[in-house]
Amino acid sequence: MKHVVAWIACALLAGTLMPASAQRQDRTPFRALDGYDEARFGSETLTVTSRGVARKVRVSFERLRFAVPVKPVAVKLPGAGLALLQHGAGDAKITASAGQTFEPLPSEWLRLRLPQELRIVIADDTVVLDVILVLDDGS
Repeated sequence: MKHVVAWIACALLAGTLMPASAQRQDRTPFRALDGYDEARFGSETLTVTSRGVARKVRVSFERLRFAVPVKPVAVKLPGAGLALLQHGAGDAKITASAGQTFEPLPSEWLRLRLPQELRIVIADDTVVLDVILVLDDGS
């Protein structure tokens, strides 16, 4: 039950912060990384109080775009916390560092504990993943 409450809280945070963050003027355009493109849409530090205990988390929003690569692409998601990935477009096979394999449908969400290294294999079209990182701020 504790994990369900945490998942619902993260989804509510994402639902309220993502539209506001996507409209910010300081967002960056896509930048090329090793085998994929990344666009960052900002981040915020939030304090969540539950049962009288305050906890700070850093929530950031990114979009990853993959064109047709010659080999699988590795994406490192560092830090301690939670990553929420929403599959936006294209056919992809995603393998997490724990050996879990996903072939998500468009609009499907994946929830992964951090740190993770993802290996992404795509078909012959462009794949888009929206990423919400909820990082423990150590407080």
